[in-house]
Amino acid sequence: MDSHQVQNETLYHMYNKMKKKISLITIFDVANFGTYLQTLATAVILQNLGASVEVVHYERPFKETTLLRHSCLMRTLYYLYFRLRGFDGILFMHRCRCFVARYTKISKTYFSIEELRNNPPVADIYLTGSDQVWNTEHNQGIDEAYYLGYAPSGKKKVSYAASIGQDAIPEQYKKRTFELLSQYDAISVREDNAVRLLAELGLKATHVLDPTLMLDREHWLKYANKRMVSEDYLLVYSVEPAEYDSKVAEVAKLLANRHNLKIVSVSNYGDGKYIPGCDIYFDFALPQNFLSLMAHASFVVASSFHGTAFAINFNRQFFTITPSAFSSRIASLLALTGMENRRISSVDDLNEELLLEQIDFTTVNSILHKSRDKSLDFIKQNIISND
Repeated sequence: MDSHQVQNETLYHMYNKMKKKISLITIFDVANFGTYLQTLATAVILQNLGASVEVVHYERPFKETTLLRHSCLMRTLYYLYFRLRGFDGILFMHRCRCFVARYTKISKTYFSIEELRNNPPVADIYLTGSDQVWNTEHNQGIDEAYYLGYAPSGKKKVSYAASIGQDAIPEQYKKRTFELLSQYDAISVREDNAVRLLAELGLKATHVLDPTLMLDREHWLKYANKRMVSEDYLLVYSVEPAEYDSKVAEVAKLLANRHNLKIVSVSNYGDGKYIPGCDIYFDFALPQNFLSLMAHASFVVASSFHGTAFAINFNRQFFTITPSAFSSRIASLLALTGMENRRISSVDDLNEELLLEQIDFTTVNSILHKSRDKSLDFIKQNIISND
């Protein structure tokens, strides 16, 4: 190796030592496109700013994979059982994590807060990421892993676009929520309702964009497959119970007939998540499939936050059918972009005036651009800053 190569190697190692090491924890153990795409987006944003990121692979204690981890035989039987039923969720999640691992580092698997405390990831900054990490119903109470209850003393703690996802913090969790979050150096959340709920506890939080909205259409297309359906189509995507699937189907049928579109369903499940009346089904689709189908759709009908977020980001005509619970994130996003009228509860809400209206994304994109700048300022000041 000549002197020039030695110098380059030395500079390379010095540069990597100077990089801020960020340990990112977020929900990473469910079969959901948004879960893996928001994780990827957060990591990519930070890496583009010069940080080194490691995603914590944390499996919540109540998840089946955690309950059965001690028995190789039980894991095998569990896997075979769901394979025979046609449910391939475990393999799906593994493939999604492999997709994320192409672009950022993923830690070893942790199965409890105790494991995290006994052997925490080594980092300069500990970051709670996006998704409903502070939803006490989804997490069956307060999961202190998502409140960085394992980070070594004296280390910087921050949240980016964390979500409560509930209309209120249950009374029995308010005291502990305050105790845990008051140890953070900075808090940001992705819905305005969460800002209010934390303020009621005496905590200051900044409203920022969901990480998936921090990357624009052109950036997301780098991770997407090529176009998968040649005809013009309407895309349906639902993560809600069957009653919402039927509402999605009714709205999709009306719009598809009106605009002469095929109806395409994308799902991270098999036939257990069946939306009737679709022409084409993509079951157990991977994140890159979801991105492609979303990007090339003429219309989108969704019942999920990330379905709504990607429809907006890709500038697709859309309607969102919101669930009765945990819809504050969708309401906040639609209010921010001035598209509250795209939120409906059923086909009965689609009057002629609304059916004729076309979304002009010029204003929407301008709002997103300004919001990205504001959110990026939070990241630079509170996560990347050398202070």
